[in-house]
Amino acid sequence: VLARVLTALALIPIAVGTVYLSRPYFALFVFFLIGGIASAEAIRLCRVSSTIGVGYLVVTQSLGILSLAATFGFGRPLLDPIVRAIEINPLVAVGMTAIGYAMLLVGPHEKPAKWQSIGMLLWVWGGMFALLQLVGSEHRSAHFILYCFLPVWGGDSLALFVGRKYGKRQLAPLLSPKKTWEGAFGHVIGALVGGFLVASLNQEPILWALIAASIASVFGQAGDL
Repeated sequence: VLARVLTALALIPIAVGTVYLSRPYFALFVFFLIGGIASAEAIRLCRVSSTIGVGYLVVTQSLGILSLAATFGFGRPLLDPIVRAIEINPLVAVGMTAIGYAMLLVGPHEKPAKWQSIGMLLWVWGGMFALLQLVGSEHRSAHFILYCFLPVWGGDSLALFVGRKYGKRQLAPLLSPKKTWEGAFGHVIGALVGGFLVASLNQEPILWALIAASIASVFGQAGDL
């Protein structure tokens, strides 16, 4: 538990700083860095050729280095097409995620097909693109990302505590034996507290914040599984 707390104390300022202080090049650097590693791991899980995974990782991390340089004013024209792409209709990002998830569902699971790695990439990068729209755009409010952050952070924290102390009934024994229904309930409560804090900080309607937090809790836990 102490390791998790120390990790959170180190990473939370980076996450919040990326949301509020970077528009848009440093945000691209962070997302290429994290998204590239996550996607390469996804490719590995789909049992695709390691050469493809390494090649993809090299490309994304190179773009991340370029984005970091652009933060200080170097090479920005090379990234302008990506920056402009941030302004695409949000439904495109949602569609990417939905199509990617559908490709994962309809494919074989015991031994995933290589083409399912494309679905995994669409799934990961659809969500990344949606976040980049909020972080990188001057026409949208970056603080809405806190409706993802705080409910999930609060939910995960309370789920860990409640699950360890009171958890008895397994939620999904085949997928994650340590997750319990009690912990899942704690996650919802923690998420609601996080949503309430976001709404209070931004002086926004509490009801909508609680609805958003509930959705974040459900999809956050589903994503974990």
